[in-house]
Amino acid sequence: MELSLFRRRRIPLLFLLGVGIPSLALSYLAFRGIRNELALLEQRRLGEHRALGCSISGGRPTARAVFAAGYGGNAELWLISDFLPEER
Repeated sequence: MELSLFRRRRIPLLFLLGVGIPSLALSYLAFRGIRNELALLEQRRLGEHRALGCSISGGRPTARAVFAAGYGGNAELWLISDFLPEER
């Protein structure tokens, strides 16, 4: 009788170990990755807004604004001069 009770509890335990725990671990990693991606997107957008604000106001852009405008994981780096209107 005790042996059959052990076998009945073993199946859900094995399922939890084989499926449940890895699912929780992967969902945590996915959530953390999404949060990081949103933070990078926010930094990039803030840098773009700073660069655009500097170019509109005619002020001298800081190196931080130039760097942040191109920060986002890709290889492009935007310069403030890209946002300025062309002179005739």
